[in-house]
Amino acid sequence: MNWIASVIITLAILYLRAPDIWPARFWAEDLYAFLIQAQHDGIFSLFQSYAGYLHTVPRLISLASLAFPIRYAPEVFLFFVLFFTGWSASIIARSIGGFAGILAGAALVLANGWVEPIGSVTNLQWLLAPTLLLLAIRAGGISKAEGIVFALLASTSGPFTIAFAPAYLFVLANDFLKRREINAPALIAVASAPIQLIEVMLYPNNPTPHGGSDAAWLFGRILELSAGGGLVAILAIALCVISVFFGTHKLQRALLIGSSLLLTAIVVAKFRHDTDIFITGLVADRYWYVQGVIWLLVGLSAVRESGPIPKIAGAIAVAILVTSNIYASGLSPRPWFNAGGGWADAVEQSYSSPVRFEYAPDWAVRLESGVVFRDKYPR
Repeated sequence: MNWIASVIITLAILYLRAPDIWPARFWAEDLYAFLIQAQHDGIFSLFQSYAGYLHTVPRLISLASLAFPIRYAPEVFLFFVLFFTGWSASIIARSIGGFAGILAGAALVLANGWVEPIGSVTNLQWLLAPTLLLLAIRAGGISKAEGIVFALLASTSGPFTIAFAPAYLFVLANDFLKRREINAPALIAVASAPIQLIEVMLYPNNPTPHGGSDAAWLFGRILELSAGGGLVAILAIALCVISVFFGTHKLQRALLIGSSLLLTAIVVAKFRHDTDIFITGLVADRYWYVQGVIWLLVGLSAVRESGPIPKIAGAIAVAILVTSNIYASGLSPRPWFNAGGGWADAVEQSYSSPVRFEYAPDWAVRLESGVVFRDKYPR
């Protein structure tokens, strides 16, 4: 089965690009928000908003880790990172189909902006979002039950259902009107969008303005970064757009591109007064990562068409996107390589006296008898 090959390739590339995932370690909110609240609030942590929205998958993983001795929490987290990354890759592979589908699963670890999102529980939402979008738009080879379970988890993990709501509404209406079928993943996503929107409105998390607005520049900058940067990005995007006018599945590609552009517009609306991070690249990769995955999915969907124009356009676009990404970042370790080790020793020591545990990216918690408490918030 092609999806098995896709999962193997995806996880192999994940390890090649991010060898720091082993030994297992925490990242950012893994400890500071999710594990700590699971310990203190139990099942009720599932309903707690963080950064303005719900995080079902990270909170379920944190609760699951409590079934094991706390010293093994990093390993439990890593297991679920690999599980959800592999599951997402398998859904993408089956949705696209064929040899292109095998490569499409690896889009999760080959997309521009990959550095920060991959390899942590905190950032799983960024992998789940494009996977759910493709599942709703092109659900080939996925059972209804699997689609429902994935949609329930992904749609309540991150704010992306808000950005992609127009696409979900379209495919929901289109499938019902044309085939009298209910697109379950799209329906679940549409139902989840208002919930996440209410959370965003009740608990806004907007950056502090640092200067004047430059929305037009920022929109172009994010588009450029999501497609590899420079003139090659313009060519890759143009080829993806060309593929929308040809082939059986051109509407699906149009929905993917439209969703990517809408997500970019929302990022611009949030950060139009704080554009520096998109110049320096400081912890901003995630804001163009989902769009980067979508561009690859568009290109590989075009490769699956029978006509020569979309097939060639898609193949060239994918080649540009992947090679530009590898050329820019290669296989060098991420900046936080080797940060945050020694968790098991810290847990053991905490039963004798309180321990301050530092981990990436420059965060810290306090351990007392194996229980986590907040200590240092990032600078």
